Amino acid sequence: MPLRKLREIQVSGDPLGELGADDPGARTRPVAEVRLGGDRLVAYVDPEAWGLVVDAPRAGHFGLKTAWPKDDDPGTDSLPGGPYAQSSSSGYERRSAWVQLLCGGRAMIVRYEARGAHDVSGVRGAMSVVRSRTRNATLVVIGPKKVRSVIARKLSA
Repeated sequence: MPLRKLREIQVSGDPLGELGADDPGARTRPVAEVRLGGDRLVAYVDPEAWGLVVDAPRAGHFGLKTAWPKDDDPGTDSLPGGPYAQSSSSGYERRSAWVQLLCGGRAMIVRYEARGAHDVSGVRGAMSVVRSRTRNATLVVIGPKKVRSVIARKLSA
């Protein structure tokens, strides 16, 4: 199943509108949400891209967006579900939070690094959460269950 077809979830507040960006549009849909410590991450999809909104007490409220990879885009394909286009961003305070977004046609992978963002709660939508063994990071895999399980196994190996 392509990511564009994931089921929309209801979220509290208006995390997309709070970014102060342009109107996300009627076809923008939140598809996953998780709390990592006190930080809230909301993943969304629109016809052109994947996006992520981070609301963190230390890092502030920020987001990033990655366009869907084109058929001829080699991207990065070291993980199943790719190729992936990628982008990254950080919070406004130095060393407060860093997030990387990998966007593929069948999965989205989020690498989130922030102090105190260890406890996982409020998992909603088609997502799996994996702790990174090599760094102080949490990995969030979004997509159909079968694709998520293959990616999660590879990430935790």
